[in-house]
Amino acid sequence: MRVLLAWMSLLVLLVPGPAVGAEGPLTRHRSAGGMEYLLAVPEGRGDVPLMVFLHGCGADPAAYGLQEFGERAGFAVLLPLQGGPEGCWDWVGDRRRGAGQLAEIAAVTAEVEDGHPIDAARVFAAGHSAGSGMTANLVSAYPEVYAAAGFVAGCGRWVCSDVTGALAHAEMGARARPVPAYIVWGTADQTNPYASGRLQLLRWLGMNDRADDGRLDLSVPRLPTGLAWHGPDGSRPAFTVETYRSACAPVVFASGHGMGHIPDFTWPDVLPAMTAFLLAHPRTPAC
Repeated sequence: MRVLLAWMSLLVLLVPGPAVGAEGPLTRHRSAGGMEYLLAVPEGRGDVPLMVFLHGCGADPAAYGLQEFGERAGFAVLLPLQGGPEGCWDWVGDRRRGAGQLAEIAAVTAEVEDGHPIDAARVFAAGHSAGSGMTANLVSAYPEVYAAAGFVAGCGRWVCSDVTGALAHAEMGARARPVPAYIVWGTADQTNPYASGRLQLLRWLGMNDRADDGRLDLSVPRLPTGLAWHGPDGSRPAFTVETYRSACAPVVFASGHGMGHIPDFTWPDVLPAMTAFLLAHPRTPAC
């Protein structure tokens, strides 16, 4: 496991302030703490959901196209910009609540909520590659903020190094709660191999198992309760979609057969299905 983590670590944007530019439907802002981010908020729709999406290393966050889904479906999109070395989030080093990039992202999320008509029960976090790993850390550290999580080809420090979900659950502390998740991974991913995606799944299920009652007692199933096959269509590969249902926090694992590290995010089983899943799982008092 240590070898896998070391190898992955080699491979592997947010606070409302004055706008400093515009990129299509997105406006560029700088937070009080100096972090830049892109933001798109639908107008005239009342309180809307918020999707926080963390980009992969060196990637243009607008290129994922999430803002286009937001325009159509009526949710706000927050894209933090990481300008550090190689444009990578520090998913290996930043994994504690109240410190580093995690604290910055959480603070920006709160400022966007305060400054715009956002439904606090429908704030979600997702990411790709290093951004996906950072999302895992973010949601473990701030489970009371993010109702559900989406991951594409990247797992977090607490997740990939944690056999039972114990470390992620411990980081949740008194705020522990099962968190619904939608995970997408390619079987031909050469950057973050498919096996690490299966680890992401197992550790998330273990974290949720502990979070629902404080015990590791198999209250969350480790075998799929639902299975679907979506055949190939043109350039789109076939997908196997596994569902792991539990009382509060279903988890979906979508395997792209022959898919590499960077999918076409418009494929039905990537952003369309992920955003639909997240929107269907707001934070509720019972969970």
